[in-house]
Amino acid sequence: MSTQWTAGTVSGQILTAATLNTIGAAWESYTPTLTQGVSVAKTVNYARYCQIQKTVIVQVMLTCTGAGIGGTISVSLPSGLVPVSSSGTSVIGVFFIHDSTTALYVGSAMRVSPVTGYGYGASNNMGANTPALTLATNDQVSITVEYEVA
Repeated sequence: MSTQWTAGTVSGQILTAATLNTIGAAWESYTPTLTQGVSVAKTVNYARYCQIQKTVIVQVMLTCTGAGIGGTISVSLPSGLVPVSSSGTSVIGVFFIHDSTTALYVGSAMRVSPVTGYGYGASNNMGANTPALTLATNDQVSITVEYEVA
């Protein structure tokens, strides 16, 4: 049985905007790390999250100012907000890469910390880095994820 949220009010009391604002926090900024074999230098266009109860929503957009060395691309989550462990890897959102010289790649953001991009590429081979992609200056990496914390 779920617990009813009462906001500390009693029957007949006026529910104000200030009281309603206690439901969840405003969006907070953070500075994620971007890796692809090495830490990749980047500009943070935006990196924000909000937490409502045990649900966390994260939105990130990064522009590379350095290069990776190939392989899996990952973006760190906000400190202390690690996804609840699961018996296997599961999808928690979308991972988007704009290769500034070639194409756009969309894949799945997986439930690990940091968030790891899998399945990007023309053939969308889940779990495989196909086609091979190495981050370079002006490439953009974006994620939008939602997950549960303990």
